[in-house]
Amino acid sequence: MADLAALRDHVYREMLDVRADREPLNANSLYALVDRFFGGNPPVSRTTFYSWLGGPTPKSIPSALLLECVPALAEILNIKEYELYHVAGVLPREIEASLSLSAAASDLRTSFQLAWRALAGVGLSSAGEALVIDRILRNDLDFRITVWPVVRGVSKPIQLHSWIVLEPVEPVMGRRRHAVETLQSLSYADRRSYIRREMITESLWCSLGLRWLPDPGPEWPYGPEPELCIEVPIEERNREPLPGASGQLGGVRLLALSAPFAHGELLVAFLAEALGFGSYDLRYQGFNSPTLDVSEANRFCRQKLAENAAGYAWSIAQTAELLNSLRDAILLSSEHHLLILLTYGSIRRALAKRTWRLSDAELRSSSRLATEIAVQVNEEKPVIWVDYEDSDYLTAPGGTRRAIDFDAMIDHVRYTAAEVLNCLYLHRNGPAVDRWGDRFDDLRYGSSSRAYIPARRSRVEWYEPRTLPRRRKTAP
Repeated sequence: MADLAALRDHVYREMLDVRADREPLNANSLYALVDRFFGGNPPVSRTTFYSWLGGPTPKSIPSALLLECVPALAEILNIKEYELYHVAGVLPREIEASLSLSAAASDLRTSFQLAWRALAGVGLSSAGEALVIDRILRNDLDFRITVWPVVRGVSKPIQLHSWIVLEPVEPVMGRRRHAVETLQSLSYADRRSYIRREMITESLWCSLGLRWLPDPGPEWPYGPEPELCIEVPIEERNREPLPGASGQLGGVRLLALSAPFAHGELLVAFLAEALGFGSYDLRYQGFNSPTLDVSEANRFCRQKLAENAAGYAWSIAQTAELLNSLRDAILLSSEHHLLILLTYGSIRRALAKRTWRLSDAELRSSSRLATEIAVQVNEEKPVIWVDYEDSDYLTAPGGTRRAIDFDAMIDHVRYTAAEVLNCLYLHRNGPAVDRWGDRFDDLRYGSSSRAYIPARRSRVEWYEPRTLPRRRKTAP
C-alpha cells in the first residue's frame, strides 16, 4: 500500500517551510487553497484534513483521499506531482527530471474509488488508467471512456499496454457542458495538446509514460480508428533496477539494436523483469511530437549511453537516420553493454512497412546499419544475434494466405527472451531459470538451470569477438 504517513509528513514539512516564493502555511490556510483548487468541492472535509495536518505533531494516519489532494498540494507547495507520488511510494524516482519515466504502482488504484469500480472488472494491472480517468472526470469532460486491455500470447497471455479511448457523449444523452463544447471547437492537434498538458498535466503524462496512439495499425479491430486514444504501457513500462541488479552479469547493461517492428522493446522488457534490471522505451519518453522526435530521441539516447549505468536493458529499434546519428555513441560506450542484434524476415518487414509507413528500402537500410554496428562492436566484444524466422508466427486464414499471428509473435518474443537468458546463464554467469519470475515458469523443466524452449526455426546465438557474420545464409 501507499505510505500515506510519509506523504503526510512531507506535506507537513513543506507547508511550514519559509521560502521566498510564499509564506508558511498552516492546516487551515492550506485547506482553503485546496478547496479553491477543487472549485469548492475538495475530496476531503476540513475536519479530516485538520486531523492529518493540524497541530504541532500530526498523528492521524491519512486515508487514501490524501492521494486525491496531490494535484492541488503540488501546485500550492510548488512541488512536482511525481515527487509527492514518489514520497508515498507509488512512483519510483524518475530517471530524468524532465522525463519522469516510471509507471505508477498498482496500489494507487485504490485511491480513486470511482475509477477503481469502473476498471476492477477489466483485470488491469496498472494504476495509470485510473489516474488518467480521474483527471478526465475532474475536468467536467462528458466523455464516453473505454479501456481496452491489449493482451497477447497463447502460451502465457501478456498485457502489453492499455488503450484509453475518449469519445464525446452524443447530445441526445443531455446537454454538453462548456468544457466539452470548448474542446470540440479546437483542432485535432490542439485537442490532444490541451488534454495532455492542461488536464492530465505534463508531469503525470511523463511519469506514467503515456503517449497518444498515432496509428493503431493492424491491432485495431474496428474502424474507423479512434481520434483520441491514450496508450498506457504495462509490460513495456519504464522501470528502475531493483537493488543489487547492477551487479548481475558483471555490471553490464543490455542494448538491443534493430530496425522498427522487431519487438526489441518487448524483448528487453522481458529481460529486465527476469534480471531485476531497469528499462526505458523510446516510445514512452514524453517527447513533444505525436511520433518519435529524432532530435529528442538522439539527445536522450546519447545521454543514457554516456551515463554508463549498469543494470539496465533497453532497445533502439529505429530508422537508419537515428541509428546512424547514434553510431559513434554506441561504439564509444560498447565496453559497458552487451549488444543484442535483432533481424527478421520479409513477411514481417511487409507488415512493418504498413505499420510504420516506411519503404522496404528504409527498413532494409535500418537493419543493415544495425548489423554493421553489431559487427564493429564484435571486433572486441561478444554479441548475441536474434534472427526471427517468419514461419514461426504465421497462420493461414482460410488456407489461402499466410499472415502474421500476433499472439504467436508475442509467444516467440518471450521464447527469445528465455533463449537470451539461457545464453547469459552459460556465458555470463547469469541467474538460473528458477530466478526469472513468473513470465517464464512454463519453460522450467525438472531441475534444469536453463529454460526449455519449444522447437522453432528462429535462432538465438552467442558470438564471441570477431566471429559475427555480416549476414546469415538463411537470411531473407
